[in-house]
Amino acid sequence: MSKDKIITDAPDVQGLRVLVLSRAMESLGKEAIQAGFLTSISGLKGGTRESQKLSPINDRDYEEINAVGKKTSATVNMNLLYKFVKDGNLESYEGVNYLEKAFEENEEVFIIVEINDERKTTLKIKMKLTGFELQSEANNKFSANITAEKIGEAKDITPFRFEESQNIEHTTKALNVGDVMSDKKGKIIYFYPKESTLEKPELNDERMVYVFDEVRGVIPNPSTQTFNENNEFITTKEADKVWEKENDENIIHESKTEPEQGQIYEELKGKTLYFYPNALTLLYPANEDIRKKYTIDQSSGIASEATMQTFLNGKFSDALRKGGKK
Repeated sequence: MSKDKIITDAPDVQGLRVLVLSRAMESLGKEAIQAGFLTSISGLKGGTRESQKLSPINDRDYEEINAVGKKTSATVNMNLLYKFVKDGNLESYEGVNYLEKAFEENEEVFIIVEINDERKTTLKIKMKLTGFELQSEANNKFSANITAEKIGEAKDITPFRFEESQNIEHTTKALNVGDVMSDKKGKIIYFYPKESTLEKPELNDERMVYVFDEVRGVIPNPSTQTFNENNEFITTKEADKVWEKENDENIIHESKTEPEQGQIYEELKGKTLYFYPNALTLLYPANEDIRKKYTIDQSSGIASEATMQTFLNGKFSDALRKGGKK
């Protein structure tokens, strides 16, 4: 299916792209061709049911009975803009000729309509045309009024479309969790281990979803999505939990005032204090960030020597001292 945008900016109208596929074209394996843009359409889905009301002789015998019959598909009515002037140039679409031919020869034809909803739904409708009329308007606009009866229900053939937004990126380059990418703040990045997935996803292909914070841009733990038989990526593994600071009444986290070794802190007796030189580490820890661990003596209130800890692999660990010992 073409990746062209489905919305036209033709004069005075915003329409949806319509493609046409004759039975002959389908049998030869040819691609559908554009017939124009919709300015209006009704009867894509739904229909009516015939009903017969059976009334009682009087109110005491039985209640009114409504016998409902088989459903009849709704008649499709559409107006198709197939020729217009845009930026001084005349644009026209030959697919309308196939619709006219199908009408004249009483042949079945498929139309493919792309709906401008959230998922860009694409419907393939098999039909026979019962009415076909070409008309010309001012400003070199030409349109076709078409009436048709559906044969069966519209078939949903929506292809998978990669998400598009200024805050979304798709990549085949691996990301290292915990590193800082300050230019990715607030973004969502989809990583594809297989390059071919980014071209055309196949069943059971996977991708990783990284949702970046808006403050520092630390590469987060990703969730995993798998491509299923419905042509959708669904989440099959949630992201691992992020680091959370220790929560205990005897633990203090500080980023403003650092204790001094050997000083007495009466109000902190028995406490363990973690000092963060970079205040952002408290909420958005990144690889190689450090913090200093101080223990305050229970009796004297004297602050200990600081133990350096480094953040890596999602947690803080004591840094190696000289000689390879912690």
